[in-house]
Amino acid sequence: MYEKTQNILRMAKESNTSVIAFICMDYIMARSVVYAAEKTNTPAIVMLYPEHVSVQHTTGICNYATMVKELAGEVNVPIGLHADHDYSYGAVVRSMNAGFDSIMIDGSMHSLEKNISITKELPV
Repeated sequence: MYEKTQNILRMAKESNTSVIAFICMDYIMARSVVYAAEKTNTPAIVMLYPEHVSVQHTTGICNYATMVKELAGEVNVPIGLHADHDYSYGAVVRSMNAGFDSIMIDGSMHSLEKNISITKELPV
């Protein structure tokens, strides 16, 4: 079952445990994580590193989000979706529009002040 990542994190906090999360670059990796989560009855987060789209071309961002949500619908354990290390405002918006509900912007190449400024500009 697809579940918003924030809800999975809340469930883990309430249970005083952690959440497993895996960067998966293609269908086979994502399917393996989803079905292992089902087998172990453990919620999981499937993450996409955006460079798998822009550099390695192993997937498309919209197709990836749709695929993970479809895989999540095949199991009875919460599965979340996360875009890990988007580097710009535009990349975050693109991930949001593709269906990701959890996105990490990586502003580590900027000063702390610039990083905070970019983060504040993002739609919530």
